[in-house]
Amino acid sequence: MIKAIVFDFVQTLGDAAEGYKAGEKNSQKRLFAKLGIDSWDKYMDLYRDERKQHFARSDFSRRNVWIKLHEHYNVPVDNNFLDELEKEYWDFVKNAMKLFPEAYDVIEKLKNRYKLGLVSNSQKDGSTKALMNDEYKRIEKLFDAIVIAGEGDIPAKPDPAPFKLVLEKLGVTPEEAIFVGDDFRGDIEGSKKVGLTPVWLKHYSVERNWPEPSFKVIEITSLEDVVGIEKRIKEF
Repeated sequence: MIKAIVFDFVQTLGDAAEGYKAGEKNSQKRLFAKLGIDSWDKYMDLYRDERKQHFARSDFSRRNVWIKLHEHYNVPVDNNFLDELEKEYWDFVKNAMKLFPEAYDVIEKLKNRYKLGLVSNSQKDGSTKALMNDEYKRIEKLFDAIVIAGEGDIPAKPDPAPFKLVLEKLGVTPEEAIFVGDDFRGDIEGSKKVGLTPVWLKHYSVERNWPEPSFKVIEITSLEDVVGIEKRIKEF
């Protein structure tokens, strides 16, 4: 019997796609100017390659990518500049963050039937500041337990720890919970390894190159599909 539903936040309940794009473009242009180099195309090839390598080993820090680019071009690292760049990036994300249109109503409906949890990776240097806009504050009060992974001693998803912690706070077993998220490795693989039933949200409004799943998983295209998810699970 399903007693709890746990959600990721960014790109699952909150849509910040435009903010990520704008923040990334701003970072690329500002760093290019700071490095004082001539070839934009070669720079972008290197930028994308470094980012791909970092992501492949689950290092999602933009700062580490920026540092590697400094090293490649033999330019001393200016930490004050990187702090400024990081702040600008998350300002773009925060200002663009909005709930998916159906998110609030869906969570309100589920609140009457399930315990609700939220597990989101920290979005900025171990803090939740990038999440704390009015949209996030509007919905957070509906949750029974919130875990920000990557803060303090809590490792980031896909580590099992944040999933186990939210289950403990909700007072349910993994078999009694569903996890809804958009990121296959962090959300879907991570929750499955702990024993939750993963549900992969590939939202209809998001343009994205979705990875090929490494195992069979329930896929949905709208948060509205979560309302009747137990039927989908039984038929799966």
